[in-house]
Amino acid sequence: MRVRVHLPDATGEWSARDVSLPEPISIDTAREQLRDTVEPFAADVRLILNGREATGSTLLQDGDHLAFWSRNDGGSLIEHGGVPIMQSPSGLPTQHLVNERNGSTGLFVGQQWLQPGERVYLHTHPCDEALTYLSGIGEATLGEAVVPIGPGRSLFIPTGLLHGFRNTGNEVMHVMVFFPVPYFAPTGIVDEADRRQLPADRDEAGSKE
Repeated sequence: MRVRVHLPDATGEWSARDVSLPEPISIDTAREQLRDTVEPFAADVRLILNGREATGSTLLQDGDHLAFWSRNDGGSLIEHGGVPIMQSPSGLPTQHLVNERNGSTGLFVGQQWLQPGERVYLHTHPCDEALTYLSGIGEATLGEAVVPIGPGRSLFIPTGLLHGFRNTGNEVMHVMVFFPVPYFAPTGIVDEADRRQLPADRDEAGSKE
């Protein structure tokens, strides 16, 4: 099985790598096997598995995200101005604010902007998503429903639900994007004019919404 292991370096920067492990295997046993292939572990660590604290006896599963946090480590202050803006598959500027780069194993936070008339193509994700609108007005498709969006409104989008949205106003739309995984989730574009499947975006390369 493959597990994604998240580790900080000496400067506090985080990196992630996929490792192959036998199944079943506990975190403590995996930790011993990894000692020769990854950076040394701190003597006293917090084990974070898929965004939740775990114990050494917890059994790993294929696709898990495992981070080794020193008990002295705090969180991260993220200066948005230092985060690159990338073009999304819908042609929209997007920032990935919280992801694997920050040591996250169970949360993605991003933000996106739409000019008047722009839209996010109809698509699906293999996990839940939440969107919070900070500025601009428009409409969103949630399955068979069309709902109004704008400041003071958020959307919860369950796994696999077809959705998309557009800016129908005269101002820039600013939206926050949240996933329960530490990367921009795989995206299946299903618009008739743009039908494609995009992999998970881990910031090295790949898809953005």
